[in-house]
Amino acid sequence: ADKFGTGSTRAARVKSFIGKMNTTAKSLGLTNTHFDSFDGIGHGANYSTPRDLTKLASSAMKYSTFRTVVKTKSTKQKVTTKSGGYRYMSWSNTNKMLSSYSGAIGVKTGSGPTAKYCLVFAATRKGKTVIGTVLTSSSEANRTADAKKLMDYGFKK
Repeated sequence: ADKFGTGSTRAARVKSFIGKMNTTAKSLGLTNTHFDSFDGIGHGANYSTPRDLTKLASSAMKYSTFRTVVKTKSTKQKVTTKSGGYRYMSWSNTNKMLSSYSGAIGVKTGSGPTAKYCLVFAATRKGKTVIGTVLTSSSEANRTADAKKLMDYGFKK
């Protein structure tokens, strides 16, 4: 947000970037989505729907870099420190579908006190890709189970 927004201060650049996010959401036809933060944490005015999040994922999955990132189970990367040195950091994807569902290719987990457990998911089998969203699930296990049921249904059609 700081890098891609415009303005003379970090706060201005972040605000500009969030504005770009909302403009892009409108251009993608996400009629029930609004961002008030760049990271999804929000300040009380972030909202969306399963339909809009599925449309957003479908659009994002057209980009090879995005597809590579969201299907990566874990990674260790060299990062630069503030002092100019470097260290290695490890990240693990919390999307259990990547290890437990045949053909899973992403996309994004989420959780919070209001949103509960959420998952935007995608899988490809025999050339067919299914993308969907589960919101406000009661647990990580239920979120994954619900996504599997929806994908199984999508692949039967």
